[in-house]
Amino acid sequence: MKFMKKELFAVSLFLLSVLNLISPQVVCAEVLTPKEGDQPVVGLVLSGGGAKGAAHIGVLKYLEEIGMPVDIIVGTSMGSIIGGLHSLGYSSAEMDTLISRMDWSYYMSDRVSRKSLLFNSKEYDARFQVSIPFNAFESIDTLLRDRDSNREGQFDLLSSLPSGFISGQNLYNLLNSLCVGYQDSVDFMRDLPIPFACVSYDLVSGKTMVMKEGVVPLAIRSSMAIPGVFAPVRKNDQVLVDGGLGNNFPVDVCQRLGADIVIGVDVGGKLKTADELHSFPEIFNQLLGVVTNNLVEENIKRCDIYMHPDIYDYSTMSFDNRSIDEIIELGYQNALENKDTLLALRDRLLTLGKTCSPLKKHRAVNIYRDTVEVSAIELDGLDPKDARRLMQQTMLLGTSKVTGEDIDRAVSTFYGTDCFSSVTYELIGDKEPYQLVFHFRPSNPHRFGLGFRFDSEETAAILLNIGWNAHRLYGFKADLTGELSYNPWGELKLMYAPRNFAQLNFAYRFKKVDMNMFDMGSVQANVLYFNQTAKVYVSGSNFKDLEVEAGLRFDNFQFGRLLTINPEMVYQDTPYGDYLGTYARATWNTENQNYFPTRGTRLAASIDYVFWGKQSGFEDFAAAMLDWRMTVPVGARFALISTLYGRLLIGPHIPVSHMNIIGGALPGRYIDHQLPFIGITNAEGVDNALAILALEGRQQFGSKHYVSFIANYMQDSPQVTDFFLDRGHFGVGLRYAYNFSVGPISFDLHWSDLTQELGYYFSFGYQF
Repeated sequence: MKFMKKELFAVSLFLLSVLNLISPQVVCAEVLTPKEGDQPVVGLVLSGGGAKGAAHIGVLKYLEEIGMPVDIIVGTSMGSIIGGLHSLGYSSAEMDTLISRMDWSYYMSDRVSRKSLLFNSKEYDARFQVSIPFNAFESIDTLLRDRDSNREGQFDLLSSLPSGFISGQNLYNLLNSLCVGYQDSVDFMRDLPIPFACVSYDLVSGKTMVMKEGVVPLAIRSSMAIPGVFAPVRKNDQVLVDGGLGNNFPVDVCQRLGADIVIGVDVGGKLKTADELHSFPEIFNQLLGVVTNNLVEENIKRCDIYMHPDIYDYSTMSFDNRSIDEIIELGYQNALENKDTLLALRDRLLTLGKTCSPLKKHRAVNIYRDTVEVSAIELDGLDPKDARRLMQQTMLLGTSKVTGEDIDRAVSTFYGTDCFSSVTYELIGDKEPYQLVFHFRPSNPHRFGLGFRFDSEETAAILLNIGWNAHRLYGFKADLTGELSYNPWGELKLMYAPRNFAQLNFAYRFKKVDMNMFDMGSVQANVLYFNQTAKVYVSGSNFKDLEVEAGLRFDNFQFGRLLTINPEMVYQDTPYGDYLGTYARATWNTENQNYFPTRGTRLAASIDYVFWGKQSGFEDFAAAMLDWRMTVPVGARFALISTLYGRLLIGPHIPVSHMNIIGGALPGRYIDHQLPFIGITNAEGVDNALAILALEGRQQFGSKHYVSFIANYMQDSPQVTDFFLDRGHFGVGLRYAYNFSVGPISFDLHWSDLTQELGYYFSFGYQF
């Protein structure tokens, strides 16, 4: 599921998921690990706690400094990540560097870099706040097929929705990259450098599961699969989620695995009062505390040494780098506070002949630090033809050595096709050369999209989309999009995407437009018209930065109302019009963001030639249009954006339906070729040769606030030869914008010498 930071929606579903899980917990029986002679077995237990689990690194740092022997590590959720990495040979210093420098917003999501997305996906993301993949059409097929059988088929859209807002592929791939050499199925207690186990919760049996064999990254991933946030891990008949729901501080598990002495580090929060429960993280912490409080209290009593770092001011979501550094330090300080007890235990262990000996097995390989050799690369679950075409888009074809960055780029490329719900990988083998295997989980084939916008020009607008087979690489596809607004429109597209040829397309659109037309800043007419457009064209497919299309276009215009104060205006001579022509368009976009890019270029060019019209006196004509925007960073928080718009009409008589129009903040608001102009709010008719130059300086304040000064200049004339004979017009504006998670909020004040008036424009939501 692709949500663009839907905090409120995510919170609601997540809370429902957790509340449904509050039930008696059952702990599976475990086989005891034999002791090493007469020497006591020392166990280290690390609790779950989200970002607060970074305190475990500080504790480990002190334990390493004093040479504390550790024979078994058991963890839950974040404790399983820290404990698992330490059991694979990572020191506290290495984990400190790794955890504190991680982009947690990336690893706690499924997003990939924008440059890895296909062009169509970038455009789709810029228009729809919500996109939900589903397979309801397949459910309908099943229902029709089974209508005469004894099976009770049903159409259930909700059942096809994803099981979590985040598939967890980025975090899982990170774990894979750190566990090279231990990605085969192994016995964690016997085969790892330090014996290890982690705790998960099985939704099917309602039992806490102790993971002590299998694939290390998968076990850790299952231990922190927060219900409703991360998709659960499915293993055989089990559906595994965050172990904190059953046993957030698994001291009892560590003892059953053979530990005689247990050092426990608990980063769980205390239960808060009603006055302290306000935010989502606070409620989340409280829910986990309520579910596991009794078992935690019992396990605290089981500890020989119990540590609880003072991290009460932090939450499970405090993943910013500053907080992580502070939490690690607080963990270290808490260990220092227990210095006397820890040193006494260490000294007692030394007198019994126990030492902090070297690792018994080889350390795991970190492929972000080391280049590894591969013997083969396999794309599991794909047709061989599809696999080869996808491999051709990566830098891995024919290579024998790879790095973590190489694999990340390949994963981003595969996932960026928008055809897979997750793309993960593993390096199979315990030494070089490894076998690199990518695993693909197909996305539900269809999608539902929802976008919205509120602005001061058209009030509210809602954009709806149904895409049939939108998440398929090849084959037949269909797309239905409609806008509900003051000027509604609907569009149907039918597409066929072959493997080895350009995509074939048919599109039909119906649009109703009620608009005022201005001339030199004064309203001249009110026009109500209906436009039907049909296109047959070919387009490029699977391009990341480029979109091209070319074909035939038919337009029908019907004017339902034409009110004008000027009887000589051409509008009243055009009650209808049918036009047929050819066209070609190309758009190149390397901008790094949809709405607030800090670098990159967008270049769009088109040419239309209309050779037939069902209208008296029709003569063929052509239109060429250019849109070129370049964003250049100036320092860390200032960007300079320069834009050039141009449109040229060539022909002795241009119908009003194709005349040049400028005005407003959104291109194409009233008609496809309308060009924006700051300082003019409404639609203004201009001459056949048109050029607009705009310059914007945008300063960022904080992480989401932007202030821009914008100036643009327009020059138009009836013909290119007369272009500079008349003086042009200019407009200026001052804009404030806030990058809200569900769409930018912006407000601008503007003025132009054409209107001689101060105007304003307010917008909230996406542009479409």
